Amino acid sequence: QETADLQRQKAKLEEEAKSLRRDLELNEQQMQEYAKDRFKHSKEVKELQNKVKNLERSLAQVVKDFEKERDRLINKGKTDMEESDIENTGLRKLLKLKEKEHSKIKKLAQEIISQR
Repeated sequence: QETADLQRQKAKLEEEAKSLRRDLELNEQQMQEYAKDRFKHSKEVKELQNKVKNLERSLAQVVKDFEKERDRLINKGKTDMEESDIENTGLRKLLKLKEKEHSKIKKLAQEIISQR
């Protein structure tokens, strides 16, 4: 009977050991899966961080180019306005001269008409 009890205990312990080995194997597999997932996520995070850095650099370059173009256009606008002002001043002077000339011609025409 003692032998039978010992054999039952042995069988029970063997079954428990077998169950614990299965649990251990499952835990090891889960740990490997978690490790793979962490590695994959870590790799994705690094890739996304690099992507963000590249986008930030691109954005900074776009902003720099935009500001440079804006400054160029502002300077061109100022230059164009100055040139237009100079041209307008010249045209006003020319108009005054033409008006004086027109007045002289009108006076001369009046004199000629009055002499006839």
